Amino acid sequence: MKTNPKPVVRTLHGQKSWVITTSTVEMAVTQLGGHLAPVVFGADSDPFQPYYISPWQGERGVPAMPCPCLAPLRGDFFCLPFGGNGTPYRGELHPPHGETSGSLWKLEACTLHDDITELTTSLVTKTPPP
Repeated sequence: MKTNPKPVVRTLHGQKSWVITTSTVEMAVTQLGGHLAPVVFGADSDPFQPYYISPWQGERGVPAMPCPCLAPLRGDFFCLPFGGNGTPYRGELHPPHGETSGSLWKLEACTLHDDITELTTSLVTKTPPP
């Protein structure tokens, strides 16, 4: 497997994702929600893919999800500010698993330092206000 310091944009399991490939791992981060998966370790020899991807990904006719994070649901993701509260707390209501898990993220950079590839993404949240 070749090292690719620039992420490639691909649709994986129904979600546009930034994909990084190194000599030992291939990983994808969804643009919607910043969810990490699939991740394949040891892709050249004995591949191991530990993260779960929800079964409705890529299916047609899936109804609108009751929570924004369910649309890209997979692997691991940030949950800030954690919510799902029906009653405002200090005047704030937040979606389940927070705004970060269901909003569009922005690619900032992808850098290669020696043998380490670093992906940097960002999200400007509505709460707290910037």
